[in-house]
Amino acid sequence: MWRFCLFFFLFFGVATFAAERDAGKADDKAAWAALADVLENPAQRKVLIAQLRQLDATEKADKAKSEATTAEAAPDAAAAGNDAPQGDVATGEAAKDEAAAEAAPAEEKKDNKQAEAEALKSVAENARAAVVSAAAWPKKVAGAAVQVLREVGTRISDSWDALVGAFSGRDLMLRSVNFEMFWQATLNLALIIGATLLFLRGLQLASRPLKRRLQERVLREGRFTPLVRRLLGVVGVSLLDVLVLALSLLFCSLMAVLLVGETGTMTTQAAFFMRAFVAIELLKIGIRTVFYPRYPGLRLLPCTDATAIYWNRWFATLLHLLGYGYLVAFPLIKINLSPSLGMVFSALLALSAFIYGMVVVIRQRSAVRLALRHYAEETNSVIFAGALRVFSSIWHLLAIAYFLMLLVLNLLSGEKELPYVLRATSYTILWVCGGLLLSALMTQYIHREIRFKPETARRLPGLAKRLNFYVPLGLRFLRFGMIWLVCFSLLDAWSVIDLNAWAASPRGLLLVSKFWNIFIILAVALITWLMSVVFIERYLSAEIGAAPSVRTQTLLSLFRSAWAVIIFASTAIMILTEIGINIGPLIAGAGVFGLAVGFGAQTLVKDVITGIFFQIENAINTGDIVTVDGITGRAEQVGIRSVGIRDSSGTYHLIPFSNVTRVSNYMRGHANHIAEYGIAYRENIDEAIEQLRAAFNELVKGEMKRYILEPINIQGVSQLADSAVMLRVSIKTTPGDQWVVGRAYNRLVKMYFDAAGIEMPFPHMEIYFGQDKDGSAPPLHVRYRAEGKTHPAPAAAEKPAEAFHVENKDDIANLPDSGAS
Repeated sequence: MWRFCLFFFLFFGVATFAAERDAGKADDKAAWAALADVLENPAQRKVLIAQLRQLDATEKADKAKSEATTAEAAPDAAAAGNDAPQGDVATGEAAKDEAAAEAAPAEEKKDNKQAEAEALKSVAENARAAVVSAAAWPKKVAGAAVQVLREVGTRISDSWDALVGAFSGRDLMLRSVNFEMFWQATLNLALIIGATLLFLRGLQLASRPLKRRLQERVLREGRFTPLVRRLLGVVGVSLLDVLVLALSLLFCSLMAVLLVGETGTMTTQAAFFMRAFVAIELLKIGIRTVFYPRYPGLRLLPCTDATAIYWNRWFATLLHLLGYGYLVAFPLIKINLSPSLGMVFSALLALSAFIYGMVVVIRQRSAVRLALRHYAEETNSVIFAGALRVFSSIWHLLAIAYFLMLLVLNLLSGEKELPYVLRATSYTILWVCGGLLLSALMTQYIHREIRFKPETARRLPGLAKRLNFYVPLGLRFLRFGMIWLVCFSLLDAWSVIDLNAWAASPRGLLLVSKFWNIFIILAVALITWLMSVVFIERYLSAEIGAAPSVRTQTLLSLFRSAWAVIIFASTAIMILTEIGINIGPLIAGAGVFGLAVGFGAQTLVKDVITGIFFQIENAINTGDIVTVDGITGRAEQVGIRSVGIRDSSGTYHLIPFSNVTRVSNYMRGHANHIAEYGIAYRENIDEAIEQLRAAFNELVKGEMKRYILEPINIQGVSQLADSAVMLRVSIKTTPGDQWVVGRAYNRLVKMYFDAAGIEMPFPHMEIYFGQDKDGSAPPLHVRYRAEGKTHPAPAAAEKPAEAFHVENKDDIANLPDSGAS
């Protein structure tokens, strides 16, 4: 009950403020009218002129008196100055200057204190006025409510008097009515109404097969989402209903002109009915889009058939009662019978509609509250779910307040205010329903993934992923803006604000233009970023054309990061400029901040600058085998500030570019496997060289051939060492494969030297047992124990050279030992 009272007082409070505003305008109009009356009356005009001249004379006399007082004070001051001695003139003038200098600060302080006091006084008066206005608001609301109740009572009393006068014979206009002609016109109108409604009903029954087929197509699976199919079905059935209405209107016109009207003209009664018929049926078509009976696929609200039939019948009954009552019966009674009787009919009609609406609202308040809460639990939007929960608790209060407002307006000024209320109600329903539909559509597309055909996805790599991020984000912002647009449109529909006047004002035009400029800036920035990223991803994709080099991949990745920073900074600067913020101080502050950061983070700046030059000079790319800062391994990550290297033991090293003084890259151009093999001094060098060449020929027969660029280069004897003759060979390979080729070649060299009996010297150990004076050595006692025959282990089968090659180049087994160069 307290909620109803709150809404009641709020409603009458708004009415009170509107009444005060209208009263102020009425007072202004009354003042201008009174002035015009005074100017038109000669006697009053003379009195007004005399009063104005008297006021002017009084003002001039006050001014002359003030000037005379000033003139009398001036000679006295001059005389006092002349009577003073001449020697004291300069002293007096100096004293005056000093006094004026001392008085100036005092006067300034006095003025400041006076200004502060006036400001405090103004603030206190404003606060007092606000408190008084707030305290008087309930009194104003109560007064307005009493006034409205008094006017409603007066209207009911006048209606009762009119009704009594009509039945008692006091209504002169009613006594002069020709009831025979009235009943004949009523029968003709009833004939038109009955024939038109029967024709409309017949067309609706004939269109049922089309509606069933349309519902089957809506419920059938297709390429569109269920909501889109339902919307298309609702639009289709609405167009079909509009066509049925147009045919019925044509039939009604023919009936009114050819069968009932005289000399091919339409009667006034028929014109009233056709206007009401079109308005009511169009509103019923709009209601059926939400509560279409017997066709679940052709209504927007998912509910049972019983619920749809109930609410459709209730709205249709209310529309018939109000529409045909006010648009047909009321004007006919007022024109043909009596205005007082029309007033009585209007009051009875308003009271009937109010009682009918109140009964239905009170009966269905729990069912509607449960249904709204059920929809709130199923929705995915948190904001919409919260709004539904709040609305479910107060919807019946809003409905009761609305019906009460209709009743009061109908009783007070139904002919003037009722069209405005109905128009505002229609706009409210259209805006709310349209906003809900668009919100539901956008919610579906927010949670729907964008997919391309395989060919399109291959040609535009990465575009679908980014669209799945930006499109839902944009739809969320669009849905948020649409909610605000619906709210402002509702306020404009009820004349709380005037959107058209605001949009036409300079401030509104400026704000709208800035909004569109910001929107265009964001759209252009986003499109530019997407096109740039798609181009980079397309160039980096190995599926389209030749695979890009590692250096190209690294440079394009860095360019993408830098381009993102440029676009973001440029967009932010342009948006700030559109908003009206002066970016000059911001840029200057950013420069000072950058200078401070540069001094405080010199190492970081050095890392970045060195990294940029390393990339420009193509020193390191991702996947290269390099030696950086004494660490040898594969470069797994090359950024703008540091490089990440994983060595042969699997350890990951992150090295800032500022610490790098030399980079050794093993992946540029070609590589060489250089090795030295030692043979005994007694071996034949030419035979050993032949065995080295034979081992190389065996090597190039397998898979190692693709890694070898040129024939072996046997450089000959590199040195005569202490225990061996060293032979040097060089094999030119593809970059990064020199270690794999070298390991395979070393294995073959060992095999071929063993097969040829070529000794490869290695360190020996000699055991000395001592010696007698005569040069003989003591005997060595050796014991032999025969425990069984031992068989030598079978020789392991030799594997081909290519079996030792590791195919995966990313495997750390392909790397040299840490620190090797």
